[in-house]
Amino acid sequence: MQATYYQYYFTKGNGQKKYWADLRPFLQKYCSWKTPVFKSKFEHAGERLYLIHTVGDQYLFLHTLDKEIIKKIDSKNLTLGDLKTYLAGDSAGFASYLNFREDFFGIACKILSPRGATFSSYINQVSESLKLPYKFHTVALTHQMQRKDISKLSRVGKITVELQRDNQLHEDLVEFISGKTGQNYAEVGPIEITIRPEKRLGNIKAILQGVSSQIGQKGVTDFEARAVTAIADKVIDVYLVGEGAVRHPISGDTDAKIQRDFDKQMNKNALLQEKLKEMRSNANVQKATFADLDNPTKPRA
Repeated sequence: MQATYYQYYFTKGNGQKKYWADLRPFLQKYCSWKTPVFKSKFEHAGERLYLIHTVGDQYLFLHTLDKEIIKKIDSKNLTLGDLKTYLAGDSAGFASYLNFREDFFGIACKILSPRGATFSSYINQVSESLKLPYKFHTVALTHQMQRKDISKLSRVGKITVELQRDNQLHEDLVEFISGKTGQNYAEVGPIEITIRPEKRLGNIKAILQGVSSQIGQKGVTDFEARAVTAIADKVIDVYLVGEGAVRHPISGDTDAKIQRDFDKQMNKNALLQEKLKEMRSNANVQKATFADLDNPTKPRA
C-alpha cells in the first residue's frame, strides 16, 4: 500500500474562517454507534461507504457494491474479523487504512481503494445527516524542490521530462529524431523523455543538473526524478515542476503492524515533518474545540 497525507480543517456554517479541530473524538463516537440504518446511507459514485475502527487511531475505510457485504454490515452480523476475511480475497483493493492525528491524517491505499477526496465527501455527508454546522476540508501535503537545490541530492535515478511545443528544445528534438527540417509541427504534441541509469543503483545526478540547465522554464510541464535527498534517507520522487504528494509504502499483515508502521513514519519521516511544520505555521487556521463535534448526538437508527 502507498500512504499519502492530508491536513484537515473545518469551516462553520457559511463562514470562511478555518478551524483546526481534532476529528478523533468524533470518529470514536461515530464508530461505536450500533446504528446500521443510519450508517448505510452514505455513498460516493454509487458505492456504499463504511468506516470501521481497527486499533488506536486507525480506521478501515471501505467502499463496495457487494450486496452480501452490505447486507451483513447493515444487519450488524459482520464482525471486523469477518470483514478481514472478506477483504483477504479479491475485494482487498476496495479498502483503505486511515491513521489520524489532531490536525492531519495518513491514508494507505491500493489501486482501487477509496482516496482522501472520497473520505472528505463521506465525513461531510455524515456531518450533514447529524445536522452539525461544520464542513470538513482536506488538503494534500505536497512538496516541490527548487532547481538550485539539485546539488543537495545524494543520488539520482530515473529522470522524467515533458516538453510542450512552446519549449525552446521541442522543435529541435523533433527535427533531430525525425530527420526532417522546416516542417509544420502543429500536429506534434508534447515530448516525453525518460532517462535511466545503467545500473539499478546508478547515480545520474550530473545528468539531472545538465537537463535542468538545458530545458529552460517555459513549456516544461513535468520534470521529476527518483532521488535520495538530505531530508529523506531513502529514494523518493522529487518534483522540480509542479508538486507531488508526500508518500511512502506502508507494510504490515495485521492492523497492529500497519499502525506501528504509520507511527514510525509519522514520527521519523523527515519530509513529512517538514511539511507539517509548514502547515502548522499557517496563521489563517485557528485551533478550536467544538463540543457538538466531539460528542455528537446519536441518531435513532
